[in-house]
Amino acid sequence: MDKISKLPLLFEPGTAYEYGHSTEICGYLIEVLSGQPVENYLQEHILNPLNMKDIRFQLPKEKIKHFTTGYRAGNNGSLEIAELPEESMFINQPNFIRAGGGLVSTTNDYINFCKMLLNKGSLYGHQFLKPETIDLMTKNHLASVREHTPRLRILPNETGFGLGFSIAEQDNGSVVYGWGGAVGTYFRVDPEKDLAYIMMIQISPYRQLFLRETFQTLVNDVIKNKKNIHN
Repeated sequence: MDKISKLPLLFEPGTAYEYGHSTEICGYLIEVLSGQPVENYLQEHILNPLNMKDIRFQLPKEKIKHFTTGYRAGNNGSLEIAELPEESMFINQPNFIRAGGGLVSTTNDYINFCKMLLNKGSLYGHQFLKPETIDLMTKNHLASVREHTPRLRILPNETGFGLGFSIAEQDNGSVVYGWGGAVGTYFRVDPEKDLAYIMMIQISPYRQLFLRETFQTLVNDVIKNKKNIHN
């Protein structure tokens, strides 16, 4: 944090957008305000109450056999092993806990997190976030930035960025939001459809495969076809 605080700004605030270390700073603030290491705070106040049993910065030894193999794209469309579970950095104690990344999880665990967001910050009898906080987090905060920088570096088909989420504003005024992981994982929350969905993959690089875009299309097509069948 000392080093970050001494860095010059890339641009005047409110005039452009760059994906950076903002969440790392939030993690540091959690430690200052709570008096706890960020990993302990997350475990006590978020992960345990959300029944996220298998999400870790460091994978326990008994869980290594369940960890996925990492892949990379090989020649002629083939897949090559990039990292075996027993070689993963996630089986070792991390030297530095990053609030902006570094957790590994399961589909079942992560869907609980998405359910909490979909339910306006509440799940299993706990209110993790106020509904108005969810609204603030899922608002496009780059709308005024476009007046200064019309072309922003955001994901395809997204219209902006909230507080921690990529935002896709819909024609009816609603928003679909989500974010992804380092090796292609992705989640989306669509409050208008009362829907949350997750794609779990483990390949890098992955963007050339257009899996996220294909997955979104498939989900939307299924919903559309289901509505047509009901009608």
